[in-house]
Amino acid sequence: MKKMFFPLLMTIILMTSCGSISKTGYVAPFARTEVHTDVLKADLDISKEKVEAKASSSYLFGFWRVAGDNKFTEAKDAGLSNSIFGGRIDKVKSAAMYKALQQSDADMLITPRYDTETKSYLLGLFKTYKVKVSGYNAKVKDLHQIEVPIEKTVRTIGD
Repeated sequence: MKKMFFPLLMTIILMTSCGSISKTGYVAPFARTEVHTDVLKADLDISKEKVEAKASSSYLFGFWRVAGDNKFTEAKDAGLSNSIFGGRIDKVKSAAMYKALQQSDADMLITPRYDTETKSYLLGLFKTYKVKVSGYNAKVKDLHQIEVPIEKTVRTIGD
């Protein structure tokens, strides 16, 4: 009986797992909370020469990145997908943008153009994504607050 107890106990311990649950909620009713932001204008120093950068990543089974770039930039309206399978090319685009901004020491790229290439191997189990981004680098020289009447900055729900 004692010889069976230890292997049974070890089996039970190894088969158990831990988990956690997280719940979030709203603190304030955002739909009715008015937020007034200052309107800003930026003076940009735009280069006349184009900047280019390339990035690539390889994925196994559609979600496991086995090779490629692992530094990214996050930008407003980048169109990054929340899907586990849909965001791969967007991440490679983000990595290419990161490289372009780093090599040119720019704050942003003006009119970025993305050239993408996707290749599948082993009936789609292994995929490679390659992206080349090009655009004009720009640095922010100065920011100005624009005096706009508050009535022009406030929108009502349903506009």
